[in-house]
Amino acid sequence: MNEQDTQLINRLNQHPSLRQRMEELLNVVENTNGDCEKADDAEQYVIDELRKMGNEALTCWADNAVTQSVEKLQNEVSGLHGKGKKSPLE
Repeated sequence: MNEQDTQLINRLNQHPSLRQRMEELLNVVENTNGDCEKADDAEQYVIDELRKMGNEALTCWADNAVTQSVEKLQNEVSGLHGKGKKSPLE
């Protein structure tokens, strides 16, 4: 396995819901369930899985955006208020 493959696997492991969607999409491509005998069936499964994957991706994005915003705000607030009371000699 090369470096790019390892990085992709590590990134997918950070987002289990996206990894699951990717596996479902591969199952459609490989017809592992045997229920995609016609192109129309395969097309509908792919459309459904891509729609679900898009929803999962946006959910992950929103979670990350909230986390980053909270961290940024915490850094800004701690920078404004300092690290505690000053002594009378300061």
